[in-house]
Amino acid sequence: MDTDILKKVTFPSEGVTCSAWLGIPEHATGERRPAIVLGHGFGALKEALIVEAEHLTRAGFVTLAIDYRGFGESGGATRGNLFPLDQVEDFRNAISWLQARDDVDPDRIGIWGMSFGGGIVIQTAAVDRRVKAVVSIVPVVNGRRWLHSLWGADRFEQLRLLAEADRKTRFETGVSGRIPLVEMEMPAAITMDARGAAQYMKIQEQPKRPKMQGTADLSIESIEKIIEFAPDQYIHLIAPRPLMIMAAAGWDMMHPIDQIQETFAKAGVPKQLVALPCEGNEIYVPPALDQLFDAATDWYRKHL
Repeated sequence: MDTDILKKVTFPSEGVTCSAWLGIPEHATGERRPAIVLGHGFGALKEALIVEAEHLTRAGFVTLAIDYRGFGESGGATRGNLFPLDQVEDFRNAISWLQARDDVDPDRIGIWGMSFGGGIVIQTAAVDRRVKAVVSIVPVVNGRRWLHSLWGADRFEQLRLLAEADRKTRFETGVSGRIPLVEMEMPAAITMDARGAAQYMKIQEQPKRPKMQGTADLSIESIEKIIEFAPDQYIHLIAPRPLMIMAAAGWDMMHPIDQIQETFAKAGVPKQLVALPCEGNEIYVPPALDQLFDAATDWYRKHL
């Protein structure tokens, strides 16, 4: 079902049909507008981006909030294959789809990513010069460091042993095992402590903010791909195109600000790091979300 502002569309990505929410600003008939592709976080769905897409559409941008292949309403034979570089390709194909529209200025396309999607947009902008402006929110900047920081050394080693055993099984059978998306203890792809879980539950109470956990499990092969993912090693390639990164200034187990700061230091100019006065998942709800919207909208208006 469409929202008041957004309607569902599909676009092709390497032979897979991906689903998306398309937002067209009011009174945009006959005018080519700047556009923004939005990508969601770890295992989530495009529905988790409705609030953001509606805000940016009202601000005058054409928006496209996407489900990556294998997630939500997008196609893909294997569900829950969270392969970061495939998600980068989905972003790039979404850009191509927008460029072909007669209501989009093909030279004024930006990208927006949240959490794990924040790392995806860094990698996308680094390899695709069509991206003219980037907003990356609480990004995961290095998959290996991220999982290690979430689990701690001992449990991260358990996760690696699980992935190595699965590689042997995949070689023999061609099929990867499955692992829960999030649990307090192993085995799971990621973990969350009680403090973060309490914040997460507050998000669900917000209007138009559906559950951010869009899938119950992932393929174990995804763990290998996540460990290999290192947008912090590519971020310097974005410049001279503008990059804004937003982070929570307070406690955030899921998105360690020290990793974000170290990665931001590697980026060229123009760039801006905005540390919002909140903790972790509070960045997804007011008042931090309102501050986020103000800063991001100004950034896109300046650079698109």
